[in-house]
Amino acid sequence: MSTKSPESRFPEGVPEELCRLAKNVLKEGNFRVETGNGTESSEVLLDYAEFLFNIAKTRLEFQQAIDIVQRWIEVKLVEGKYSENTKLTISKKLEFLAIESLIRFLPTECSIIEDFPIKLFNIEERRKINVVKVRAPARIDFAGGWTDTPPITYDLGTPRIQSTLEPSGTPEVVIAPRVLNAAVLIDGKRPIAAEVHRLFYNPGIWIQTEGVLRCFKSKKEIVGNAKKPSEIGSLICAVIVTSGVFESWGKPMDFEMSEISEKLDFGDDEACGLLIKSHSDLPHGSGLGTSSILSGVILAGIWTLFGKKFEDKDLIKAVSKVEQFHTTRGGWQDQVGGLLPGIKLASVDSDFHRSVTWEKINISESFEKELNSRIFLIYTGKTRLAKDLLETVILNWINRDKEIHKAFKTLALQAEIAGGKISSGIFPTEEVSDYHELKKKVAFGAEPIFIKNLISELKSENLIETAWISGAGGGGFLYVYLQKNKNFDDLKKFISKEKYSDLNLEISSIQIDNEALKIEIME
Repeated sequence: MSTKSPESRFPEGVPEELCRLAKNVLKEGNFRVETGNGTESSEVLLDYAEFLFNIAKTRLEFQQAIDIVQRWIEVKLVEGKYSENTKLTISKKLEFLAIESLIRFLPTECSIIEDFPIKLFNIEERRKINVVKVRAPARIDFAGGWTDTPPITYDLGTPRIQSTLEPSGTPEVVIAPRVLNAAVLIDGKRPIAAEVHRLFYNPGIWIQTEGVLRCFKSKKEIVGNAKKPSEIGSLICAVIVTSGVFESWGKPMDFEMSEISEKLDFGDDEACGLLIKSHSDLPHGSGLGTSSILSGVILAGIWTLFGKKFEDKDLIKAVSKVEQFHTTRGGWQDQVGGLLPGIKLASVDSDFHRSVTWEKINISESFEKELNSRIFLIYTGKTRLAKDLLETVILNWINRDKEIHKAFKTLALQAEIAGGKISSGIFPTEEVSDYHELKKKVAFGAEPIFIKNLISELKSENLIETAWISGAGGGGFLYVYLQKNKNFDDLKKFISKEKYSDLNLEISSIQIDNEALKIEIME
């Protein structure tokens, strides 16, 4: 394996060039190149450019791909008669290529090129297991969110990036990504669950989720569905491929039409199929890390059923790979928050693999009780658009927006400070409030106007000390930290006002979960 430093893996300058082209093409008359022999179609040129990007390894090879992209732009503009819709389509495609050029060069920790699917050793004395049931808590984030997002999380802390943030002549300060979060029960329950069953009479892989039961008979069906996030069962398909339990399939992108029932290896000849059920008590788009935590829950179930040895670090790593294979591109904070117990301060190691690391913060019983009695969730009834927000944030990062870069640096620094306060038994009100404001700066639209007004009115009524949006923002849950003399009933009375009746606001309690993942085995 190569020993070059992680940051040298990225095609430096290529994403920036593609974003520059995306901006230029939207400007009237600001883009002209030679169009070649005039017989090329835009479709052929785009296919060729994407092929070159997929095989490029050196800066020269990437430049050849960019040259073809430039020819594609001009041909596409001519075909579309320079219409605004054509320009927008081209710009969006260029932005997509910019993001993909970075994603392809992610380090081993979340790469779907290296160490993929996951390979684990079998347990020495393999048990005959028929059913595995797994439950996990949700995740609440206190500080540092967004710094876990690939490829940003791997850029943070490298001299190449930090040098763009400091004034000339200022000593370089290296800031690693940091996230402070916690595993929590919601209304006294672990809300995210999955079951994995061996089947004896129904061949294939059966997936039951969102009230729908689907059967997959071939690898092509599994892999194809995994790449379509909007399809029912898509996430579970991505988990199945990433799990690595079907090693006899070969490479995950090999689409041979093999019957799945012939590839299952339970260690005996009795079973012929697999049933995976998933369930979440949380609403869609909650902002509490549901999809990533669910991926980890299903992975734990599959690995346990198939007799694989695994540790916490394997789950964290595998979920990061699921996010990339599933094309949702999420970071690592959700799985750290929900699959590992208690309150954690997490980061990324500086080693070649860029492994996720974490430290559990131990707090007193009295302070934990205080947190449980003063932190509540208000469900706003609005669904987040996390992927759209994510793409915008990555593009701002690629474009070297100095304000965005400084915001990320501040996010990481304040997570460290907030972690220190938590360990001292002090709730980090100032850092959490700043975190809310930084989320709005990083992702435009993270705070809808009705949430802004809701926070303002909660403060004016002296009900809360602070409030902050969950996850990426844009809706979902709102976290609130009550004033010392306030309680659940006071909050309930507030949202029962007639002015909030149309919003269908709901309150949930939290409880720090110091056990997290629970696995039940049935033989």
